[in-house]
Amino acid sequence: MITSKRKINTFLNLTSRLVPTMAIVFLVVAGMMRLSESRPSEVLEKYHEVIARQISAFPFQIGKWVGQDVIIPTSAQEILNPNGLISRRYSRYGSEGALTFALIHCIDMRDMHGHHPPRCYPASGWSFQEEGQGDEDLQQETLAVQIGDIQADMSVNRFWRADQMVSRNEMVVVSIFITPMAGMVNDMTVLQEIGSMGRGASSLGVAQIQLVFSGDLSKDDLSSKVNDFMANMPDELLQNMLSLPESEELENFRNYTFDGSDRS
Repeated sequence: MITSKRKINTFLNLTSRLVPTMAIVFLVVAGMMRLSESRPSEVLEKYHEVIARQISAFPFQIGKWVGQDVIIPTSAQEILNPNGLISRRYSRYGSEGALTFALIHCIDMRDMHGHHPPRCYPASGWSFQEEGQGDEDLQQETLAVQIGDIQADMSVNRFWRADQMVSRNEMVVVSIFITPMAGMVNDMTVLQEIGSMGRGASSLGVAQIQLVFSGDLSKDDLSSKVNDFMANMPDELLQNMLSLPESEELENFRNYTFDGSDRS
């Protein structure tokens, strides 16, 4: 009986000593598993590297438009954690016209959720020129645009704010998201749906294009300038941002579709 108690006590003492070690081992293994899950596959890493290189080589001349880099706020880069980012002021030689072009590509599309014109510009002190232009407006202004070889509708948001130099400063922002799963979209809920599918889907990445104009342009003038610029977008870059790399691990995502009713 005494021998049995000694064996039990010995076992309990050994177990109590092992518990902290076992817990540490468990935490380390769990952490390694989570780290492995969070790391993009080699195929996706190469895919995003190609896009980053193409963005860094984005031409300074687009048709008749000639560009010059403009300063990007450090805070914006920290929030977006971009894989590739361009902020450039383009002027059209031979005729009037100027715009600020921004192209942002994020590896994790969840990083893009806050960078949506109806959200980020009001957060910076801009107001919509007309009530109801925000996320809930079903009659959001759009613009039919030829983007390279693709016809798409870009979102139009018109803003204003008071300025120290003038009583009213106006601005028009034309934008669109580019995703390998849903194509070219304006609806943030599509990105949220893809992000909710898990890290694998979210790590496919997303790009956003913004064209920013000073003043309040008429729709015809806006259409002329936007189409003139966007028709000359580099085709290879567009196709890469729209296409999934060839890999068996991505086949489930390749077959996922969206529609305008229930979104999938």
